[in-house]
Amino acid sequence: MTVKNRDRYTCEVLNLNDDSEMLNYLEETKEFADRGDYGTALERHIWFHNHAFERSSAIYGVRISYALSLWLELGRSYRPALDALKGIRDKKTEMIKNGEGDFHVFHDIEKINDHLGDSVETLATFECIHRNNPILAKDIWEIASNLVFEAKRFDLARDYLTEPHRNFALLENIYGVQLRHANKHSDDPSLMEFAKESFIESCLRLIKSLIALEEFDIAAKIKEKALAVLDAAEISAIEISP
Repeated sequence: MTVKNRDRYTCEVLNLNDDSEMLNYLEETKEFADRGDYGTALERHIWFHNHAFERSSAIYGVRISYALSLWLELGRSYRPALDALKGIRDKKTEMIKNGEGDFHVFHDIEKINDHLGDSVETLATFECIHRNNPILAKDIWEIASNLVFEAKRFDLARDYLTEPHRNFALLENIYGVQLRHANKHSDDPSLMEFAKESFIESCLRLIKSLIALEEFDIAAKIKEKALAVLDAAEISAIEISP
């Protein structure tokens, strides 16, 4: 491993070039925190967040899920870690509101806010992008859509549900990918359960939003398509009437 000075947050930038080394780096970071070396753990968390995706695109999901969970756990014992995470979130939020961010920046904001319990801030950020940067807003709609639907902001949703059949096709494709993954790992039944629950919840949001927008015929067709993919009681129970 090589050591270089790369930024002000850490004196370690390791030559990590595969997924296993990246995961080991993250586990070692947890060990520093468990030993009470909070400062070192924080430096490593910041490095991982800033550079992990550069080293391995496959680590993307870990970076915005498990890694953030570990970071938040560190923040419960070491307040500077929580402040640093919020600082990164605030910097990215300012960046994207100023038109300098992209899909990945918004995804980081959404995931950090989710871990911090500040999802209302994500919705506010999306609303700002919706007003000022409609092209980016369209790109990040799939990330923001759950929050928009949960908040019943159908005034925002209307502009992004112009192709509901395409929206459903995307949900069906994601479900297919998750099913294949679950079948490859049949020893873990939770994967199949997660795939089905995710598909059902996404379909319910789409259908209910169409109903709220009084697109009853389209809602009925999406419901029919959804049941053809997965005959779920939750989907079947949706009542569609003018």
